[in-house]
Amino acid sequence: MEPTALQCFNHTLDVLKADPRITVRLGASDDIRAWGSNSSSRVARQQIPHQIYKDAQGQEHVR
Repeated sequence: MEPTALQCFNHTLDVLKADPRITVRLGASDDIRAWGSNSSSRVARQQIPHQIYKDAQGQEHVR
């Protein structure tokens, strides 16, 4: 069970890796890596800054 923020982050990374416009500029999808925060601390890099909120209809979203 991954937290919602991590699921969204991983999904977005997969979408970016599949986009040919991104891979042309950054290289093969196997070479593209992403971290949650830009920090020298390994623990801080594994944290993804996020905010969970509900819209007017009560549906939960992650920003």
